[in-house]
Amino acid sequence: MRLIKDGIGMIVLAGLALAPALALADSPGRPPGITATECKCQTATGKAQGKFAQSKQKCLTKCQQGARKGKNPQSDCAAPYAGTTATCVQKAEAKAEAVETKGNCAKDCPECYSNGNCTADGVTRTMNTESQIDVLVPVVYCSPAPTDKNEVKCQDTQAAEAAKFASAKAACYAKCRDAECKGKAASGSCTPPASDAKTVACIQKVESKCVANVDKKCTGHTPSCSTFTSGTQLCNAIESAVDSGDSSTYCASPSGAFVFVP
Repeated sequence: MRLIKDGIGMIVLAGLALAPALALADSPGRPPGITATECKCQTATGKAQGKFAQSKQKCLTKCQQGARKGKNPQSDCAAPYAGTTATCVQKAEAKAEAVETKGNCAKDCPECYSNGNCTADGVTRTMNTESQIDVLVPVVYCSPAPTDKNEVKCQDTQAAEAAKFASAKAACYAKCRDAECKGKAASGSCTPPASDAKTVACIQKVESKCVANVDKKCTGHTPSCSTFTSGTQLCNAIESAVDSGDSSTYCASPSGAFVFVP
């Protein structure tokens, strides 16, 4: 895993290359090489990673709020974390990893998930998602930290809405993939940019909510250190990140790269 930052602010987090799936498809809507049980494993994994992003964000925002009140050191809020924040993050990690050690993933792990080892994949995948969050957090909670209460609220809102949107969009894709596996959505219609009508509507709804909620708290109150000056900028960056990670969850290609461009 490598973290690269160039002169124009592009941050690229390259994940591990994953092997192609081997099994034959048994549904006209299901992607080649994916069984029904593997489909269920993938959709559960996609939703779990989205929920993990939101859970970890809550841990870190609580830490930031505690630091402002002198309840915990600011250093607790930065990776690898410490104190109650570390405990909170570890709990969220364990929950995300566990999804790939039980249920459908335990019955039939996709071959493209760490060569069919879902236990190992759960750890690697969660670490990858976690690294993505660790890149975003200091961009949102930038320095010098604002003291104006409205600017502080803007930062908390940006963090919360970014994580909510990532989780919600991941859920839109998971629902589409489930329909695709059952032959209820056209093959390939869930692949970003999705063409399935219900999925497009789902994404537009959660995207609009993200933009509106950020702009409501941040318009006129964006901290001077902030990279994102509008809800559209922030939500577009998160949207690109979710789209870029889709193929590693649904085994459409060997690339699991995350790209975050502030």
